[in-house]
Amino acid sequence: MYTFQQYLSLDKCPKSLATQFWYTSIKEYLNAKSAYDVKKQVLSAHYETSVSSELMNHKSDFFKQKEKGQPVIREQIVDNIDMCLAANKPFKDILCHPFWQLINCKTPSYQTVTAILANLPYHYANLIFKEDTYGNGILKEKLHKKTQDKLFYELNLNGLTYWIAASHYLPKTALKMNSQALQLMAVQYLIKLSVISPFNAITEQLTEYLTFSPANQKIIESELYPNMYLNLITQKGLHQFTLPNSVTKQPSNSIRNTIFIYQQLTKRAIKLNLILDNMADKTLFLNFICFTEIPLLIHFLFHHQTPPKNLDELKKRISEALWGI
Repeated sequence: MYTFQQYLSLDKCPKSLATQFWYTSIKEYLNAKSAYDVKKQVLSAHYETSVSSELMNHKSDFFKQKEKGQPVIREQIVDNIDMCLAANKPFKDILCHPFWQLINCKTPSYQTVTAILANLPYHYANLIFKEDTYGNGILKEKLHKKTQDKLFYELNLNGLTYWIAASHYLPKTALKMNSQALQLMAVQYLIKLSVISPFNAITEQLTEYLTFSPANQKIIESELYPNMYLNLITQKGLHQFTLPNSVTKQPSNSIRNTIFIYQQLTKRAIKLNLILDNMADKTLFLNFICFTEIPLLIHFLFHHQTPPKNLDELKKRISEALWGI
């Protein structure tokens, strides 16, 4: 992790995104309905602790400003909020996470990006680094499938940092992995994380920022998977959606629409009792979704006369429809 001072030294947009994610994470943790409700609950928790009242920010619009991305200037305020809430992990870690340092890079090089990735939590860094003959840590050029699956299926900011770095910031020669596949995995990971976490509050701002960031100008259309389209029939008629093939340079509504589709599929799976309404089951289902299978998922979950009874049956139906097995 990085320091609070390094958070403060970020450029305006990465710092704003970090602050908004920090705020929305606290809001979700408290199950609060508004910035006012967040303030009310934090202050209520404060009165039950030994934290000095002088070290808390009592301004009525403090959290409203953070919701809009205004940075937190005083580290002590962040620490005291963590002390009052007593969550399993301090929310300060969000502000100090390597992800913001990554997207802050204007002219990324192999050295700068690997240095940032080395600041990920040890168990994550251990997955993507190995030692050279001199004992120095270097990025693994290719990940074992089990490791790749672990990084792709565990949905958190650590994983997003790796996939965005691999697909947008590292030189192509750094990894022996298909560039198109990396682009697709990164955007799918971002979509899943946006469904499962408060990250959704900043997803569109992030993709717009990355699209126009000088560090991402190397990504050109010919390097991406061909566009994939999804036809949906609603009460208003037939609608064709473009499924995103990269985090950057997408139509303005492409990622937003895809997140919405993932959300509706997940809600439907819960309603049909295919999964429970908890983080673990929703993560399992989101990892179950494949772009190429979305039309069949919609058919079997929404339109079929006899919905599947469990995920195994759903997968079997999709396999039979695709491959006749």
